[in-house]
Amino acid sequence: MQEQNRSSWEYFKTKERFADLLNGYVYHGIQEIREEDITELDPVIMRMGERGRMVCGSVNIVDLMRKVRVNCRIVLVAVQNQAESHYAMPVRVMNTDAANYYNQWKELEKAHRKAGDLKNSAEFLSGMKEGEGLNPVFTMVVYTGHEPWKGAKTLKGLLNLSGLDEAMQSMIADYPINLLEVRSWPDLEWFHSDIREVFGFLKYAEDKSKLKNYIEENRKQFSALEEDAYRFITAMSSTKELEALKPFIRTEGGKYNMCKAIEDMVQEGRQEGKQEGKQEQAMHTAYRMREKGYSDAAIAELLEVGGQVVQKWFAEANKV
Repeated sequence: MQEQNRSSWEYFKTKERFADLLNGYVYHGIQEIREEDITELDPVIMRMGERGRMVCGSVNIVDLMRKVRVNCRIVLVAVQNQAESHYAMPVRVMNTDAANYYNQWKELEKAHRKAGDLKNSAEFLSGMKEGEGLNPVFTMVVYTGHEPWKGAKTLKGLLNLSGLDEAMQSMIADYPINLLEVRSWPDLEWFHSDIREVFGFLKYAEDKSKLKNYIEENRKQFSALEEDAYRFITAMSSTKELEALKPFIRTEGGKYNMCKAIEDMVQEGRQEGKQEGKQEQAMHTAYRMREKGYSDAAIAELLEVGGQVVQKWFAEANKV
């Protein structure tokens, strides 16, 4: 899990991919957000307050936090990567967003107190001027788990509302999460960076035939993957063979040839299949020889295997 978290953070932290992620998810592939519109922010969101004479606070940590300029306005965008379902995610997202709004409000209040420009009791009470606003906050959950998302997707989906009348239910605020389920995402063409190939690989990872076809259709891109993209695929697909092959598929330009990695895995699988076939045939021959009265030593000598191997075959057969 730690490797998955680290590789996902490393992968999405680039401005190119962060912009592409938003353009794909929010704008359906239209290039509204550019790299220069993005500014990195601290992912540790501290919410400080006072209780009597004590200073207290809470800490919320997201994977990535960015300030994004959208149509000459500012939006604070958080990305939370999840490799497993989080059953309380609506509360977690709502809490993080609320902390962002709270901090903006307190920064406004602090600036006004310092400037001494609050003019009436309502402004003093609020800590801000009439007509002032806060920058909107948008949290995106990127889910890479193998199973469909099992948690609630809205706050109401998490609440015990059974038995409450509709009038009361309508009074209770809801809070949906913005969830991107990578392995079931239908519109890969909305992405224009290597996110498309990475998401596509994970989408088809459980079906070898579809995965092979997808890689072949995008051979040019998969023949020259960036290292962090290759590492992300390896971590999220839990494919140890890909990690083992990494030193052997590095190109002269410092990128990684996923096509060769898959071809090597297929070839290795065929060789293992042949070896398993030979062993199965030898075991069958050994059983027949024993039925005809051959000793274990004679069987081992004729089949050119160790005596312990023959004994193991017969021991396993007796267990069945």
